[in-house]
Amino acid sequence: MTTNTPRQIRRSRALRGVLRVTKAVDWVRVNVEQFVAGLVSTGLTDLEVEQISIDIYESNMKSYKPEHGLFAWEEAALEYLPSPPARILIPGAGLGREAFALEDRGYEVWASEPTKSGAAALAARLGGRATVGSFEDLLSGPAWPPREVGATILGWGSLSHCLSSKRRARLLTRLAQRSDVIVVSVFDASAQQRAWRWGRRLASPAPGRGFVPYAGYFEPPSEAELREHSDRLDFDLFAIGKHPLAAYVLRRRQLRPLGSTSDVGL
Repeated sequence: MTTNTPRQIRRSRALRGVLRVTKAVDWVRVNVEQFVAGLVSTGLTDLEVEQISIDIYESNMKSYKPEHGLFAWEEAALEYLPSPPARILIPGAGLGREAFALEDRGYEVWASEPTKSGAAALAARLGGRATVGSFEDLLSGPAWPPREVGATILGWGSLSHCLSSKRRARLLTRLAQRSDVIVVSVFDASAQQRAWRWGRRLASPAPGRGFVPYAGYFEPPSEAELREHSDRLDFDLFAIGKHPLAAYVLRRRQLRPLGSTSDVGL
């Protein structure tokens, strides 16, 4: 058995001390960020808060790795999608992780992304099948893509950034007009930290909302809410994953021939 020398023991203790300090500093940093975020969001409209989240994504975009490919829950969602070369829409597509993986499998992928750097990366590969656009653009702008799609896959956790049940209902309704399958994933509500709640209490509370420094503000819908939206649209709801995000597939109960139109109103 090897015995540590006094010098090794001193250096080991010093290293452990530094690690404890850096951990404490990081805890303070994260909680200060969340506390300030709770104050900053006060008095802003949902659209203004959502834009702040887009700006945060823009500043962190270099940390995302589009070459990762599909996660396990996304692989599970494939069985609900029409077969290639079906047309797939991905709003909130980021740098293209899902979009490029699906295109490699033979799908005709259309993608929108609210950050300029993400949209540029998408356009470099998808050309005219990529555009700069937020959820609000999908709601208020002209129909895009110009043709119906076989399925819509909302980008990683992106539905959580749609900051009210009413707005989520409008978004899902709009998507359901042109797609028989909608795949969504939502953040874990437990990511809402105590410091965020303190910041909100000094202003006005927003139940169910939270903030994370790397992704901004979020309000994840519950499974019960998603089921309510599904029933209203005459879709079935399937839970397909819980980690790292809760994931669901909404699928129309009576699938339509591609090219038909929907009479679901906004």
